[in-house]
Amino acid sequence: MRSRADQTVSFTLLPAERLADRVPKRLNLEAPEVTRLPARFLPLPARTPDSVVQLHVRGEGVDLSPPSAFGQGLTMRGGEASSALKFKSQEIIESATGPTVVTVLEAAEGFAATHFVHWPQDALFIRVWTGFVNLC
Repeated sequence: MRSRADQTVSFTLLPAERLADRVPKRLNLEAPEVTRLPARFLPLPARTPDSVVQLHVRGEGVDLSPPSAFGQGLTMRGGEASSALKFKSQEIIESATGPTVVTVLEAAEGFAATHFVHWPQDALFIRVWTGFVNLC
């Protein structure tokens, strides 16, 4: 999934037999307790997608506040470098071993990440890995 607003790319895996159960994601929260908030807080996004690639570049600040969600202790998730990555391209490469989805993300700061998802033919699993390139 790609957020059009900031070009963040996230990843959701959905089994083919559950496609009919898929529900479109809400853009904003619309419950009465939310819509009564002061206008400066609205619209309140229903979710903020996490980047498909999480990384930390030496020298970038570390948020020492308590982690959100399920982070136990200090987490590097959602750092400046991860947020800097923006969608550049995506392609599906077909091979004898199965398809691979290759997504390239780049940051204006001079680095890029390539995210790979490979589904081996007739396998009940996928293989996921990421490559990092310093463009400077």
